Amino acid sequence: MGRTYINTYEDFQIEISSLNIPVVACFYVEWCCQYKKLNNILKNTLEKNECSTIFNINILNSIKLVKEYNIISSPTVVAFYNKKVFWRESGEVSSEKINRLKFVLDNVLTTSQLH
Repeated sequence: MGRTYINTYEDFQIEISSLNIPVVACFYVEWCCQYKKLNNILKNTLEKNECSTIFNINILNSIKLVKEYNIISSPTVVAFYNKKVFWRESGEVSSEKINRLKFVLDNVLTTSQLH
């Protein structure tokens, strides 16, 4: 579904409430080399996935979200379904881990198991 850049807590609440598909939120700081690597992995693996959408959330601009979801490092990837966290990974997030998340998004969350 693509990628949305979230700047405020209010934007996050509006966007996540309007979706009935999983959201993969990537909390980051621009200068982080691990984020840059992860950003490419997300682009190649999930960005064109019709079963989910990606939110990029700059940690420095979204302190309320950082506190609410206990984000302590960059990057941190948090996956939500129905506004609830179901997957989380911080630090160096490998392509294998993102591929496992993609499998879950494609095969589990698209079934009636979570509806």
